[in-house]
Amino acid sequence: MAYHVSPAYKLYGEKVTLSSKETPPINKPIIKSAIGYHIRTSFHGMQLYDREQHMKFVEFHFIKIKPPFENDIYYPNDELIKHFPNMVVGK
Repeated sequence: MAYHVSPAYKLYGEKVTLSSKETPPINKPIIKSAIGYHIRTSFHGMQLYDREQHMKFVEFHFIKIKPPFENDIYYPNDELIKHFPNMVVGK
């Protein structure tokens, strides 16, 4: 799906790095693209690793936007674990 929507993003000048219908590699998040992609090995459910990838995407694309509550979105220096100490790291 992400590959097939790429032409619409490119039409508006957005950088898209998906260049194939093939599924991107597992555990290799695509962050520096207007269309991000992330899938990992392990069981189903959100883990710290997933949250970190989402935050990297947000930081890369939207860091110029100040969040309403700084700690709700942006966790500098990998401090997410301090806010969610019971999360399991799934790398």
